[in-house]
Amino acid sequence: MDKADILRHLPRIVSILNGQAEPKALVRSVFSSVVTTPPQTFGSVSSNLPRVRQSELLTPAELMVLLHQSETEIGLKAAMEAIGICFSMTDIFRSEILGVVMNQLVDNPNLPTLFMRTVIQSVNTYRTLVGFVSTTLLSRLITKKVWTKPQLWEGFIRCAKNIAPASFGALLQLPKDQLRDLVDRQPGLKSGLREFVLKKSNNKPEWLVCWILSARIRRRLLTRVKVVHLCLVR
Repeated sequence: MDKADILRHLPRIVSILNGQAEPKALVRSVFSSVVTTPPQTFGSVSSNLPRVRQSELLTPAELMVLLHQSETEIGLKAAMEAIGICFSMTDIFRSEILGVVMNQLVDNPNLPTLFMRTVIQSVNTYRTLVGFVSTTLLSRLITKKVWTKPQLWEGFIRCAKNIAPASFGALLQLPKDQLRDLVDRQPGLKSGLREFVLKKSNNKPEWLVCWILSARIRRRLLTRVKVVHLCLVR
């Protein structure tokens, strides 16, 4: 079986997943057979692997991308379970692999429904990915107007909360209405955003500072500025 055959038949195989142990074990075995192992583990090849050239197998990233892109054909529940199997194979699906997967998927014109779920699971599994997600991925999702897709927008908000305060810089790139919606849904983020804006207020649009800061804090801030100004001119 070559790579083209694997890509063609794998979604149908994965669709047998139903939450039961037997199909899960079978699919996990299939994944182990059709995916190349990362370089660190090349010396310990399972005896169950078929005798095929490495070039005829899928890379771990190719498998994960396929599961997301075929989620409709597979079925969301089965695709979700299959992605969970990948996460359980920690010797293969390491942080750098997940980074590649997210980087490829975010460039798709139509983001998979399960994309944000995978992003959240990735940063929960590997906190080293928080930097990439907060500084790169969230910004790219904002440019793609992620709020126009309700399920993805909900996932974006959950992810932002999950990795806060690392997400604050990206969140301030949101349009005013979307930022307000996000804070309305996750009011616990407001105080952290307020502090973040106070530190960065000189470089932020006036509407943003005014909206996040309460009236009382704005008055205190203005008073401090006046005091400093008086001290400087004397």
